[in-house]
Amino acid sequence: MKTLLAPLRYPNMKFLQPVGLSGGITLLWKNGFICDVVSCENNMIHVAVQCDPSQLELLLSCMYGYCDYSKKKTQWEFIKDIGLNISQPWVLLGDLNFHILDTSSSVSSSGDGLVNSIIQEVGLQVLGFVGREHNWSNNNMGIGIKRSRLDMDFLNGSWNSHFQDSKFLHLQQSGSDHCPIITCAAEIAKAWEKSVQGSPGYRLIKRLQFTRITLSKWNKTHFGNIDQNVDNLQHKLSEIQALPFSPDNTSKAIEVSRELDKWYKNQHEFYKQKSRDNFVNDMDYNTKYFHTLTKGKRARNNIDSLKPEDGSWLQSREDISVLLSKHFKNISTSQNPTIEEQHYIHIPTLITEEDNMLLLIPPTDEEIHKILKSMERWSAPGPEGFQAGFYKSQWSIVGNDVCEMRKEGEGGWLALNLDMSKAFDSLEWSFLLKVLQSFGFCEDWCQLIKQCISTTSLFVMLNGSPCEEFSPTRGIRQRDPLSP
Repeated sequence: MKTLLAPLRYPNMKFLQPVGLSGGITLLWKNGFICDVVSCENNMIHVAVQCDPSQLELLLSCMYGYCDYSKKKTQWEFIKDIGLNISQPWVLLGDLNFHILDTSSSVSSSGDGLVNSIIQEVGLQVLGFVGREHNWSNNNMGIGIKRSRLDMDFLNGSWNSHFQDSKFLHLQQSGSDHCPIITCAAEIAKAWEKSVQGSPGYRLIKRLQFTRITLSKWNKTHFGNIDQNVDNLQHKLSEIQALPFSPDNTSKAIEVSRELDKWYKNQHEFYKQKSRDNFVNDMDYNTKYFHTLTKGKRARNNIDSLKPEDGSWLQSREDISVLLSKHFKNISTSQNPTIEEQHYIHIPTLITEEDNMLLLIPPTDEEIHKILKSMERWSAPGPEGFQAGFYKSQWSIVGNDVCEMRKEGEGGWLALNLDMSKAFDSLEWSFLLKVLQSFGFCEDWCQLIKQCISTTSLFVMLNGSPCEEFSPTRGIRQRDPLSP
C-alpha cells in the first residue's frame, strides 16, 4: 500500500490493507492539520482533527461500508456507540454502501433497514449535496445504466451548530465507478456565492476580493497572533512547572504542553511559507531557521531612503512613494514616435491562415487546469494576493470563474514581475502591433494582444504596500507572453 501511495507525496497517512481485491481504506493529510488516529479497524478510520488549536476538536469517521450483513452490523453498532456518547462535532463520510429510506420506501435489504434505524436513533443528518444526483455508476466513465448515491456525508447536531454552511460536493467522475467527493465548511464558498454583475474578469476579481476579506476576518478570529499565543502558553507552562509536584499540576502541565505543541506546528508552517524556503524538509519544526529567513528577506527588500537626481535624501514614505511612482510612470509612458511604413516591408509573412485559426481557438477548461497544476503552489502571490495553491485547492469552487475569464481573453488580470530597466520596457505598442500584422497575424489575434497589454494597471510595491496606481501606455513586462 505504501508503494501505491508514494507518488501522491502526502507527508501523513493511515491505511487499512485490502483483503485480496476487497476492502481497504486510506486517509492522507497534509501538514498543518492536527490529526490523532483514534481507531483503525473494520474498514473504518476514526480521527480526532483540529484545523485550528483555538477551536473545538472534531471527530472525522471515514468508512468503506461492508456489503456483508454481519460485517455491516459490526460497523454500524460501532457507529451507534459513538453517536450515543459524543458531544463534539462529528462527521461520518465515505462509500457507505447503503440507501437512505424515506417513509414511503420499502426496505430494499435488511442491511439498509438496520443502517437507517441506527442513523435515526443517534440523530445523524445527511448533508445536502452540490452536483449531480448520483455519485456511483456501474462503469468508470460515469455513464452506466445503474446509478446510485452510495457516497454520503452524515453530521451530528454539534457539527451543524459549529459549521452551518458546510457543503458536500459531487465532483466530475473519471477513472472510477465513483465520483470524487469533498466536504467543506464553506467560508470560501460562502464568499464566492455573492452576486456580482459584469464581465467574467470583473466577476473573478471582485469575488477574489470578497474571499480575501472573508479569510482575513476568519484568520483574526481563529488564529490571532501566533507568536503571542506561543509566548502566552510558554509563560503558563513555566508557572505550572514552578509549582510543587502534584498529580493535578502534572495533568495541567501535560495539557498545556499539548496545546503548545499544536501552536508550535502552526508557527512552523507560518514561517516556512513566509520564508519561501524549500531546502529543509519537515523533519522538525525549524521555526527559528524559517523566522530568520523571513526577517532577512524582509530586511533586504526594505527601502528606508532614496536619493533623487538633485542630491537630497528622501526618507518619508510619502516622498519615496511619489518619487518611485513618477519614475516608473515616465518609463511606461509612450513618446508617440512615427515610424515610416517602408521599414515594415522587410518583415516576411510567416503566419498562415491555418495558424491564425489555431491561435483563435479558445482554451478548454482541461487545458487551463493543466497549466495551473504545473505551477508552483506557494510561490509569489498574484495581484489579488492569492498564490497558485489557493486555486489548486479550491478549484471546485473557483475553477468555473477562472476558466470563463481566461476564455473571454480579458486583460487586466496579470501577475507581473517587473524589471523596469530592460529595453523592452520602452517598447511602443503601435510598433509591436504593426510588426505582428506584418508577420501575418490576423486582426482578431492582434486585438487580443492589444487588449492584454493595454488594459493593465500598475503600482509600485514599497516595503510591502502599494503606491499610487497608474496605467502604462508602452512597454512589455517581464513574464508577459510577449516578453523576451
